[in-house]
Amino acid sequence: MRLLLRMSLWALVGWSVSVTPALAVTIVYTEHFNTSNENWKNSLSNLSQDATWINGGGPGGVADAFIKSSFTTPPTGTPSSSQVMFRARDTVNSSSNIFFGNWIGGDVSVDFWFRHDASTALNIGMRVPTAAGFPAMLGRFPVAVLPNTWTHLTMAINATNPDLLDETGPTHLNYNAVFGTVKSIQIFANLATQGNSTLINFDLDQFRLVPEPSTWLMAGVGLPALVLAFRARRRRLAA
Repeated sequence: MRLLLRMSLWALVGWSVSVTPALAVTIVYTEHFNTSNENWKNSLSNLSQDATWINGGGPGGVADAFIKSSFTTPPTGTPSSSQVMFRARDTVNSSSNIFFGNWIGGDVSVDFWFRHDASTALNIGMRVPTAAGFPAMLGRFPVAVLPNTWTHLTMAINATNPDLLDETGPTHLNYNAVFGTVKSIQIFANLATQGNSTLINFDLDQFRLVPEPSTWLMAGVGLPALVLAFRARRRRLAA
């Protein structure tokens, strides 16, 4: 029994170590922006301007830092339905490039906290392009973000998620090409309902990749039962 328990423990340790190399990306990591913007960029497409680092007032409270990006809608026409607000890219070493690599096969989810000061609720999305920049996979978070409210958004990264679709059509055609080698992450907002020449501020914090609960469950499902059985056997022997 002791040998079986030891073998199970080593199997669990081996699984937890092997996940990261297989994905080539750390899947349990949260970017808190504690001391800087960590080279995340604002809405400009040329990556020339950093997101603004704010040293308090994030979703975690007065001491919680976050990053901010501001955007003014155009003076005429309808504002974009997919205006990028935050960008992370391997070429500028965003978050020390910890989020870039192969996301396939790890049952990961992306989540973060988001806030804005637009006059109405906004729908937020994520664009992850191929290494060439196009095409991309577009993910639209189903929860609309109310004004001036920190909102937690999450999205499962898998080829069956109906909220994660190909940029060129309602399919998952480019799923492998995009998530097999992630090099860029773009967080966008749908501004189509906003007025012209309107300044809107956007806030982002605690961006992270996490494994889906089923992944951890499959690895550890037998361990609690083995521990309980081992303890019961010790009690019987002691009696």
